[in-house]
Amino acid sequence: MSRLKIYATSTILGLIMLGAVAALPEQGMVCAAVTPSLSEDTAAYRDTVPIVPRSSWQAQPARPFKRHVPIQITVHHEGGKLLTSSDDAKQRLKNLQHWCMGPDRNWSDIPYHLLISPDGTVYEGRNPLTVGETNTEYDPTGHLLICFLGNYNEQKLDDKLLQVLIDLLVDSCIKYDISPTDISTHRDHSQQTSCPGEDIYAYFKSGYIVGQVKELVKD
Repeated sequence: MSRLKIYATSTILGLIMLGAVAALPEQGMVCAAVTPSLSEDTAAYRDTVPIVPRSSWQAQPARPFKRHVPIQITVHHEGGKLLTSSDDAKQRLKNLQHWCMGPDRNWSDIPYHLLISPDGTVYEGRNPLTVGETNTEYDPTGHLLICFLGNYNEQKLDDKLLQVLIDLLVDSCIKYDISPTDISTHRDHSQQTSCPGEDIYAYFKSGYIVGQVKELVKD
């Protein structure tokens, strides 16, 4: 399916998702941990970047969550220890979820919706129709959170990772009917962090990533 056809139909998907949320007794209410799902037709929207499912890294079931509809995209990095392409990304995901759901944070799940490992693999995290989490002062409601595993104050994007991010942003803009102008980084919403790291942020500061996404969404 071409990007043009996908983009033309994405508004319908947005209306469907908005209708599902509006049908709740109270918008933003805390719901039981039953994973909300998009229409099966949305599988066609992921035509560029494959998403490896939660089951691959043996994710724990999510706890009760808050629903939302993504209207913007925010890019993060994990910001912990360095992670190389030869390291075990799946174990890092399990460790991250365990810590986030443990007594230190007591969150409902891993905080991010999509996570990118240093080898370019994209993993499914928290369900996109649930609100993410943050250690900082901004409200992530309405934000689709994309996170790089590792610390990009100390490690760098290679050309492959940069292209994975751009393609994932394009796919996400189309799927959720989000304008490329609504792509930002964690530090754009918080004065308490340097996330997503100096190396990744440089591509946003220059306008390169958003510019590339704008061109590809128009294709």
